[in-house]
Amino acid sequence: MNGRPDDRFRPVVAIDIDGVLRLAVPPEGPGPEGAYPVEITVHRDAYPDAYHRPPRWGRDGILTTTYWLSGTGADWIRSLLARGVEVVWATTWQEYANVYFAPALGIPELAVATTGKEVQGWDSSDWKSVRLRERFPGRPIVWVDDNPVSADKYAIDEMRAPHDRALAYFQLILNAREGIRADHIQTVEEWLELASTIEGHRELRRRRHRNRQYWRRLWDRNRHGTLARAARWKRAHRFMQTLVPDGRPHLHSQLADYMRDHTEPDATEIRFLIENWWRDDPGDQDAAVDAIDHWFKDNP
Repeated sequence: MNGRPDDRFRPVVAIDIDGVLRLAVPPEGPGPEGAYPVEITVHRDAYPDAYHRPPRWGRDGILTTTYWLSGTGADWIRSLLARGVEVVWATTWQEYANVYFAPALGIPELAVATTGKEVQGWDSSDWKSVRLRERFPGRPIVWVDDNPVSADKYAIDEMRAPHDRALAYFQLILNAREGIRADHIQTVEEWLELASTIEGHRELRRRRHRNRQYWRRLWDRNRHGTLARAARWKRAHRFMQTLVPDGRPHLHSQLADYMRDHTEPDATEIRFLIENWWRDDPGDQDAAVDAIDHWFKDNP
């Protein structure tokens, strides 16, 4: 699905089913505006086992249920396909998305971008994010889902190669009863327009850089009080990591806190902090106290 020279300007839309297109509405309804009910019969021998609990099957191994589907979402997918946008499934239904839901949504079969067995320690969105990262290197990708990843390290943008991180966007659907709405679609469409041109790529990278700077500064202010204090702490922390490089994070952090908060060193207090986390060769500790004293002279 990738590899053509122009694919870097051909975005991928990866879309979930449950909570996005299949709504969390009871069979009797009512559904939100634009939604419609449809009876779908699922079979025990054609049912996903990764991140799915099996329903109570009938004696014949089938189950017929009325589901409410998003007409808004179905119309949007058809619009994307008509414009040549690549749309893929990012759902734990895996290949059964095409068996049960594509016909009910009135769309053709879509490529399935998230496949494989359940992975211990990952929730379903972590699993999807990893699969999407592996599938579309170098291409802009939008992922639409109602379930966020469990930790930042699984975020679709953070998991990609550095040059691709600005070319990933996650659209969270907060209300599974409503599913995808017109305002979600408008936001994604604006992103897709940027992702389709070289200047748009530049703008997306500028936005990511500004956003990361904003959150980094906010974190620094919350953690250290001011940006100046944050900068002093970072200098001190780098110094301590160089001075004592063998993996002593508590020592590095507590000494950096002290060095941020003082302009004159107190050798007794510094020695106490060092001894609390460093009970090795006393001679090394003496050298560290002297080195920290010199750091204060260079950083008044």
